[in-house]
Amino acid sequence: MASILSTSVVPGRSPHSGFGSWLSQGAAAGAVTAFLFVVAELLFGGNPYNFLLIPAFPLILFYGLLYGTFKSFIIWLSTKIFRRRLGIVSRVAIALVLVGFLIGILWWRWFVASPVRSMYYSGLTPSAVASLEGVKAIRLAVSVSSSTVGNRSENLTEAQLSNLITYKLMDTGIDVVSVDSRASAQATLYVHYSYSNDAKQPDVYTSDCHLRLTQDVVLHRDPHIKTEAPTWEYQNGSLIAGMPHHAQINDAVDQFVRDYNRANSSAPDDQYLSEETRRTSQLILSCACLIISAIVFGVVVGSNLQPLRTLMYGVGNHSSGVTILAVISGLLLRMWVLLLFMDSLLMLIATLQTNSQHRDMYSVLLFIGHSILGIITAFSRFKFVTLAVLSLIAISPAIYFLTLQEIHWFFMSIIIGHIALWTLFLLSRSSFVYSAFSNFKQELRYYLID
Repeated sequence: MASILSTSVVPGRSPHSGFGSWLSQGAAAGAVTAFLFVVAELLFGGNPYNFLLIPAFPLILFYGLLYGTFKSFIIWLSTKIFRRRLGIVSRVAIALVLVGFLIGILWWRWFVASPVRSMYYSGLTPSAVASLEGVKAIRLAVSVSSSTVGNRSENLTEAQLSNLITYKLMDTGIDVVSVDSRASAQATLYVHYSYSNDAKQPDVYTSDCHLRLTQDVVLHRDPHIKTEAPTWEYQNGSLIAGMPHHAQINDAVDQFVRDYNRANSSAPDDQYLSEETRRTSQLILSCACLIISAIVFGVVVGSNLQPLRTLMYGVGNHSSGVTILAVISGLLLRMWVLLLFMDSLLMLIATLQTNSQHRDMYSVLLFIGHSILGIITAFSRFKFVTLAVLSLIAISPAIYFLTLQEIHWFFMSIIIGHIALWTLFLLSRSSFVYSAFSNFKQELRYYLID
């Protein structure tokens, strides 16, 4: 063990990047794109629970490393197939082809679940949604047609469908009147639902639902003429396999309820964007992140960058011998300070979005400054005295937190590990410690071996 720790390592300088360099470039690009993805979610996601992405960031970063390593392997494999070093344009093109497959999957999932694929949906126009404003009583007319094999429990009757729709409308604040009732109503909602299966595929259902709301309207050319006309309509069909039965009719009624709430809300319309609009915005954001990640991968993977070498030896001249212990401690510490820096930036974004108090902002800014100092100290090749002073400043906040009494054991473990890693990083670069260790090894060899 002693001989291993004292072995000198001199990094080689190869004009061509090896397989390990390609993988390290992909991992670094994956980490950057994972960070940019979380930043984009915080800035444009519009979800009040986006702050939970901060504690989940290490896991997201790990997936980014795996994704980047896989993509760099594909690009490296392409260079072997074409037997030539690919340029930036070729690498970006390959990366775009890889993310294009993922983008296609995202768009297909959106298309399958989107009401835009409906046979007809008038709620996409503002006038159809506005026509629901002020409607308080609706006459409900329901019809169901089914053709199923055997006496199956999935059969839905008109009474069951009527009750389902009635409960949803009444929860929204709408009075529901039977089509046979003489009570007055402002509009009539016609609902027709049909579904069927066959003996060859009894678990596969084809369904079709049609919702049509009609109201009494006056002709613009002749106000004396009043007629009944559809003002809101939804029609769709689907093939259901391995999904809850009759989910299609539930989605159709839910779409009507969402449009009704939008039309009758006292808040501005832009605060009640439809779920479809939010899903579309999220899809566009995801596609943009994937395209940007492809460009980052194409530029970084296969270039002259050496991220692993930088993490192991820092920035500067590496001609002097470095012990294995110094390499390992430097690699771990540099990865750790980079993670702290990215986390601090995410905390800053979350703090700005929540309009926190100034003391919280000052704490986040101090955390960012501390992380920057840690990066400068860990990556630069200072003399030992300068390195010791900067390291002491870097771990001083952690030492202060250790003096606090009310701190969770999990955070206490992280703080102790942080201090221990800095201490190991500093001691492995001390000539006095190295000389003492060499003398101890010689004494041990003299008494035990020679």
